[in-house]
Amino acid sequence: MSTITVPLPQNLDLRGNLKKNWEKFRLLWDSYVTLTELDKKDEKIQVATFVTCIGPEALEIHNNLPYENAVDRTKIAKIMSLWEAYCIGQTNVIFERYKFNNCTQEPNELFDEFVVKLRISASSCEYGTLKDQMIRDRIVCGIASRNTQKKLLQTADLDLPKCINICKAAEVAAAQIKGMSDQSAEVHAVKYNPKTRCHKGKWVEDCRYCGRSHEADKMKCPAYDQSCSKCGNMNHFAVKCKTKWNQRKSQIFIRVIRNQSNRLT
Repeated sequence: MSTITVPLPQNLDLRGNLKKNWEKFRLLWDSYVTLTELDKKDEKIQVATFVTCIGPEALEIHNNLPYENAVDRTKIAKIMSLWEAYCIGQTNVIFERYKFNNCTQEPNELFDEFVVKLRISASSCEYGTLKDQMIRDRIVCGIASRNTQKKLLQTADLDLPKCINICKAAEVAAAQIKGMSDQSAEVHAVKYNPKTRCHKGKWVEDCRYCGRSHEADKMKCPAYDQSCSKCGNMNHFAVKCKTKWNQRKSQIFIRVIRNQSNRLT
């Protein structure tokens, strides 16, 4: 029978929220003990394993915990109890509540992500039975959509599940409306833009030479080999002529001079 090697839990993180870090470490530690059956081994081995797991940065704290006597240092249950009291006691509940009460939904943050963030933050605030109400209130105050916020404030007997359902439905509806609007705008641009040229097959709409629709062949263009009544140049109609008035007067003047010259010769 093969033996499964279980890695040691990661070191206890002493930065940030110590209570949360301890709870995470404790969960990993309990799982490790179960998988390796460490609790069936000698208590000295259990303590040595625990000290190894918490890491070198935590050793000074470990050595200075308020042990009542030397025996306490060898009892894993006592050590765990002292560590838990230390980590929880280092958490500033007032500051944790301050952070919770300033949580808002960030731009582009999904509503589900916002709720998870609030739940994690509320877990350090010691709200007890009021936790769901506090999360509900924070959603109402911190949600990004003003329309959804208004709907929440208008809803009677608003509890947390109802609050979450309203916000999810509003987020889905907003995404669907945006998708429909974007698609409609694209269709409108293709269907109604008078400058659009269709290249399906060999067809041109709003030809830049004649202004009409015809096959994509210059020989099929009505303006081909025709002179413009506005500027006198070839291969386009006056409706599509881009010659300015000053240019036109110059061209007319040149043609007059040429005609007079031809008459004299």
